[in-house]
Amino acid sequence: MVVRPAPGAQRILFALSFLFFVFVPFLSVPAPAYAQTVSGTMQGTVHDTSGAVLPGVTVTIQHVETANTREVVTNDSGFFHAPFLPLGRYRVTATLPSFGTVVREGLEITLNRTTVVDFTLDPRVTDTVTVSAAAPVINSTNGEIKSS
Repeated sequence: MVVRPAPGAQRILFALSFLFFVFVPFLSVPAPAYAQTVSGTMQGTVHDTSGAVLPGVTVTIQHVETANTREVVTNDSGFFHAPFLPLGRYRVTATLPSFGTVVREGLEITLNRTTVVDFTLDPRVTDTVTVSAAAPVINSTNGEIKSS
């Protein structure tokens, strides 16, 4: 004798087995570990001496301790953004043909912080200008307020 489920129960069993085979494979997908980053970000804007933004400027970011470099190019708004930089000291160079080169040294990338590095390129200077100063660190990753 063969036992068959009632017609209503067949639909329920079909629906449950369908859901099982559709959603179970997604349970094995690991979640990304966003809180485990050990890096910082550098960003800034490049202007000329009149205050106009300069698109297409090559910004070279060099980690002083390892000599590893990353190149980014400014967008139409003269803005560059370099996320996930290893912590440490950096030397940053902004170059645009017919504008010369500006070098910023002594920049520090700290944990989960954004270091802002703005450049002003002079079309009359075709040599390299080196600026040795620390850039301000802006915490744009969370809204905490610290009192001193």
